[in-house]
Amino acid sequence: MLTKLASEIMTSPVVTITPEKPVSGAARLMLDKQVGSIAVVDADGQYIGLLSEFEVHASENPSAVLAPFGSQDSW
Repeated sequence: MLTKLASEIMTSPVVTITPEKPVSGAARLMLDKQVGSIAVVDADGQYIGLLSEFEVHASENPSAVLAPFGSQDSW
């Protein structure tokens, strides 16, 4: 049962990146900060989207995303 509060497990401060940064920079930031996703913000710091490990992986290997779950072709 999930009993913890979001505040107990969230990353704070929020890890952010701007949309003009390359995916490689986002991947490095995720590794450095040990997070699975980062907020994408505009020049004013306003949230415009979320970039996750899934999207980073999919951008480099689209065929793996289309493979059925459990398929060895997606490994």
